[in-house]
Amino acid sequence: MPAYLVIPALQPYNIVSPPVLEEGIRGYSFGSRSGYLGAYASPPLIGDVEIGETMPANGSAGLQFNLPPGVFDRGRALTWEYFFPSQPTSGSLQLEGAITDADAQYAPIDVVAAIVVGGEVRSVSADLLAGIRFIRVKLLTAAGGTAPTIIAKFSI
Repeated sequence: MPAYLVIPALQPYNIVSPPVLEEGIRGYSFGSRSGYLGAYASPPLIGDVEIGETMPANGSAGLQFNLPPGVFDRGRALTWEYFFPSQPTSGSLQLEGAITDADAQYAPIDVVAAIVVGGEVRSVSADLLAGIRFIRVKLLTAAGGTAPTIIAKFSI
């Protein structure tokens, strides 16, 4: 092989197949950032296990999700929810969206000023989502609790 050709190293990507809720409607969730349930010696063999993610430092965002192009162009709303396997005493979150996956591009779509004990289901209308290709949940503030964890989901 000529010296000027470089073969890129393979990256270990987690392949995610989101569950289909209805024909053409997908659901997404995040909870474990460690990938493949690496904290378990023997991972459970049940489908769609939800593991609370340790809440990041205040001002940190969770995993971002890439959405199909034009998914909100047909008036489809976004429903999202959050809940806490281990509840903080207080806190606030926001759902953010961006056209490109660059940290500076993310802007708030929906803000939870005070988290609800046990979590909450929220909805965002399609007119606020025009052109959005990436979404994520950002922890604005959190205080108290014993090792609080969070699970956030959304469906389109």
